Amino acid sequence: METLVVKNFLVIKDASLDVKKFNIIIGSQGTGKSVLAKTLYLLKNLENLIRSHLLKGADFEILNREVKIKFISIFPEYAWKSQSFEIIYKIHNVSIIIKNDNGLEFTFSKNLIEDYKKITEQFNIIKESIDNEYIKQQNDDDDEVLNILPKNFIYRRHIGKLLNDSNFLHLMPTSHFIPASRAFFSLFYENLFSILSSASNLDPFLMEFGKLYESFRSMYNRHLDAIQDSFPLEFSKQILNGDIVLKEEKCFIVNENQSIELIQASSGQQEALPMLQTLAVLSIFSRNTFTFIEEPEAHLFPTSQANIMKLLSFLNNKGQNFFITTHSPYILSELNNYLYAQDLIKRELLSLEDFDKILPSTSPIDINNISAYKIENGILTSIIDEEFSIIDSDELDKASSHASDIYNQLLEFETED
Repeated sequence: METLVVKNFLVIKDASLDVKKFNIIIGSQGTGKSVLAKTLYLLKNLENLIRSHLLKGADFEILNREVKIKFISIFPEYAWKSQSFEIIYKIHNVSIIIKNDNGLEFTFSKNLIEDYKKITEQFNIIKESIDNEYIKQQNDDDDEVLNILPKNFIYRRHIGKLLNDSNFLHLMPTSHFIPASRAFFSLFYENLFSILSSASNLDPFLMEFGKLYESFRSMYNRHLDAIQDSFPLEFSKQILNGDIVLKEEKCFIVNENQSIELIQASSGQQEALPMLQTLAVLSIFSRNTFTFIEEPEAHLFPTSQANIMKLLSFLNNKGQNFFITTHSPYILSELNNYLYAQDLIKRELLSLEDFDKILPSTSPIDINNISAYKIENGILTSIIDEEFSIIDSDELDKASSHASDIYNQLLEFETED
């Protein structure tokens, strides 16, 4: 069981969500979707901080201070300093509570604090033994092991084992955040490294994703054969309206009609390509990942949005977990098809073979593995219809009701005579 509760933080008044294998939040701009996504990502992505502080032998109070600094780098203090807020994150038997009453406070559950101290003590003993072994090897002029396994690598391997045997294991899934405004990385595709090296005031999520994408795009090109075995490139082609082709360090989108350099491509293609290449690489190098995606539908036509949902359903079935924020009712409608299909399969009204004929190379999604919410006026509300095991049809209808209402009002003038 994994939950996140946020009260009176930034634009969020009251939000309680269950974190599952597939999570989606819909809402208009500025309502707090990204606040929830970034808060959860921070709390699920403490592994690097924890490992680095254990390596340095830092006590838990120092780690706690560093987590606060990380929080402030994501959510600047001026934005929430006058608010009295509470954030509660729980997963299995551990918890982290963030409060701001008379100052920002992080409270880790007692078992995490005890485990950190225990791991520190155990690692100090292991570290001393490793150091002594290296001194012995140096005295014996035996450099073979030293050359093969650097000392820092051995340290990290032992810390990993200790963490895996502790309650910290729950806080360390492999998590990635794919932010909105991804077209930035398409526009500077050739010069991405130099841009990232010189950028000082770039949004921290764009900066982090940029560094990840810089690595992943070269891995995509090097490991394309392996990607073809684990990632449905046909969906990617349908979304981009072409294949990704690298020519002399330049990226092109190529179909039977044209070859267009990425910098000249449409905004939808520029937004989608970094996301698709990242998901493709994750499909071969990371299992059981937790990937956050802001606005996967950005600037895409509804049929391409349907193909985005095909891709996500396929990857979700292969072990990739998702947290999606969206403005698009089309994404919800497509998701509903996968939920409805699974319900029909459970009731033995639909076979997997027949499902595959309708949506080939995809997978139905079980209602028990999904959380779906809308956020409005600072309040998060579930939009799952528990009775029918789908997303509430009323919520889908609301997405188009405004246009229909205006049309009906105009239609009255036609019939007045």
